[in-house]
Amino acid sequence: MNEAGTANPAFTADAVNKGIIYTYIKHNAHSYDNANQEYKLVERIAPQQAFTTVKIPGRTTNTYQDFMFVNVSFNLAVGVNFFDPYLQFFTERYDQTQQKYVLLEEALGKSAAFFRDLAKDMPQFRHVIVNGSAAGRMNGDFKDYAAVKKAFTIPD
Repeated sequence: MNEAGTANPAFTADAVNKGIIYTYIKHNAHSYDNANQEYKLVERIAPQQAFTTVKIPGRTTNTYQDFMFVNVSFNLAVGVNFFDPYLQFFTERYDQTQQKYVLLEEALGKSAAFFRDLAKDMPQFRHVIVNGSAAGRMNGDFKDYAAVKKAFTIPD
């Protein structure tokens, strides 16, 4: 979205100057599954910032240590045809036994393409753009994506 010249930009001059733009992050969070006694990834939607989780390539189990955390956020300053997301991969993990942070061996020396590939499916960004005339009449909790979906009849 941050490339100029997109045929149908969502962030038009009217949307940026007269409307309201809300952005939500659809991401994976890991959750402990008591029945299987392992961690699994579940989809969540958060406003503005999220800590998503990706499985470390090559790991065959689903323990807490088999996942890498990723901070997902975006620059709150938007512009005409401009949206600036970023991902921060945590390539260290706190080791309880050693009482210190240790590097994730699988992340050492990897290229940016390796990390982009890890996050190619998640996170996803959801933009809700309310035009100027409707924006003045809106009320409600826009931090709750489920409430926004209901208010605007937005499909998944």
